[in-house]
Parts: sequence; structure tokens; C-alpha cells
Amino acid sequence: MLWLLGTLCLLTCGVLLYVDRWAFRSALSLFFGLLFLYLAAASDIPSISVKRGMFLLMCGCIPVCMAIISILLLYNGAFMLRKEGRKPKHLLCLLFGFIIPILSVADAYVTLRKPGTLGFCIFAYIHLLFLYLTVFFVAFSLYTIVCLLVPKRGRYDFIVVLGAGLCGKRVTPLLARRLDKALTYYDKGGRQARLVVSGGQGADEEVPEAAAMRDYLKEKGVKREMILMEDRSVNTFENMKYSKRIMDAHKEDYRCLFVTNDFHVVRSGMHARRVGLGNARGAGCRTAAYYWPSAFIREYLAMLARYQWEAAAYAVMCFPITALFLL
Repeated sequence: MLWLLGTLCLLTCGVLLYVDRWAFRSALSLFFGLLFLYLAAASDIPSISVKRGMFLLMCGCIPVCMAIISILLLYNGAFMLRKEGRKPKHLLCLLFGFIIPILSVADAYVTLRKPGTLGFCIFAYIHLLFLYLTVFFVAFSLYTIVCLLVPKRGRYDFIVVLGAGLCGKRVTPLLARRLDKALTYYDKGGRQARLVVSGGQGADEEVPEAAAMRDYLKEKGVKREMILMEDRSVNTFENMKYSKRIMDAHKEDYRCLFVTNDFHVVRSGMHARRVGLGNARGAGCRTAAYYWPSAFIREYLAMLARYQWEAAAYAVMCFPITALFLL
């Protein structure tokens, strides 16, 4: 039965990957498919001693892995502060590095304490919330990897490049990598696609991001008539919304590819789906290794906020479940 469930979940994920790629149920199908297949493989092991050994190994590896992750996050957080400056968004790794041990202690408390006490119920509730956050994070991480590995073949009518801040009137190294990635697909397609540079002007920016991106592409040899500017957007949703209007005005039936950083592909795709670009493909450029943890945590938190009502429903549902331990 577990083998069947796992196979069905993975088949569902495979179908959704090409039919409705940017729906989060694709990520959940992938996660539960792998989980069911793991449980099926473990249950088919005939030796009880081997099963017990696997269980003890897993129980021992989890706290060790959590400790290692916590230490790495704390180190990366301190490095980020030195490298990028003291900004709130750069504190996320430090924050998660402290939270993980606290949640691990809560998990151990639930495991060791006897049910029937108020303290047990409180920690059991925290445990269930931690379970939700963990499943969400693992599913999001796995699906991000899958989406990055799926090849982007064929020709595109439009290549949308999402903005990412400026340094004066020039693009930053991060944004330059996005533009260079877009140029690789532009060259592969025989330089026939129109490049849509998307990004408005922030309060601390001298020019719209789209203008700086256009100038960068012109320096790289792209003809001006092949560049379309979208200079109104202030966030990823508006990037997709206003870019779609420009593409719709130029062609009725088209294929498009959006380019952003690798950690940002899945959430950008979900915004594309919201505005009617569900068939769009997404490509991610390389991100500096030290920047990845903090950036991916921000994406994860943004995804949680995107599904806040589902999270709230789960949290409410957990109340009666934990209250049963008092009976």
C-alpha cells in the first residue's frame, strides 16, 4: 500500500510539473511521495534487528544534524553581518540558529515526559507546529531543487528578467548574474526572443532598475528594439503582472521564461501563476554560497506568509488534539 501511495504521489508530481508547475501541491506531492517510498522500503526489511538499528540510527542522527545545522547557521549569520552589514534581513540565520535548539529541547521534553500534564500539552502543541514548519520547509526545498534541475529547452518569445536593486545607476553583481543568465537563453534561441527587463525605481535608487538593466544589455550587444522595459513594479508580483501586460500587447500566444536567482525561482513562479502565466518556465542564476542560507530563509518565510490562512487553520486544529492529552 505504501509503495502504491508513494508511486501515485510521485506520478502526480511529475504530471503537475508540466501541467501546473507553480502550484504548491506539486511540492507536497513530491514530499509525501518520497516519504511513503522510504516508509515502504523500511517496512519491507525482514530483520527486526535491522529495523531497530535503523530507528536508533535515525534517532541519533536527528539531534546531531540539528546541532550541526544550528552551528552552521550561527556561523553564517555572523559572516553575513560582517560581509553585508547590520540589516534586519541579515539576522535571519542567527535567529534560526537559536530557535532550532529551543525547538529540539521542546521535542525532547515531549518525548520524555508523561502525558496528562499542562506542560506536556504546551510542548506537544509546539511540537505539532514545528512538524508543520518542517514539512513545509522540506517540501519547499526539495521542489526548488527539482525546478532548478528540470531542463529549459526550446525557444521562447519573451525572456523576463526580474530586478534586484542597483548601485547608483549601475546594476549590482547579483542583478548582472541574472542578466547574464538571460543572455545565455537569448543566445541559445538565436537572439529572436524579446528581453523584458522588469523593475521600478526604489526610494533609494537614482534610476528605475529597468533602465539600468537595459543599459547593461545594450553594452552586451543586445539591440535596443529587442528590449522591452517594465519600470513600474516594486515587488515580484508586480514584476509578473506588468510584464504580462507588455507581452500580451505584443503577442497573443507566446512562450516565456523568467530569470531570477536560484533561491527565488519557485516563489516567482507562484506569482506568475497568480497573474495567468502558469505555463511560464523559470531559470535561476547562481547565488554566492554565503548568501544562500539567509536568502532561502527569507523565501521560506515569504512562502509561509503566502499560505498564512492554511497555517492558521492547522494551528487551530492542533488545539483540540493536544487538549486530549489532559483527559
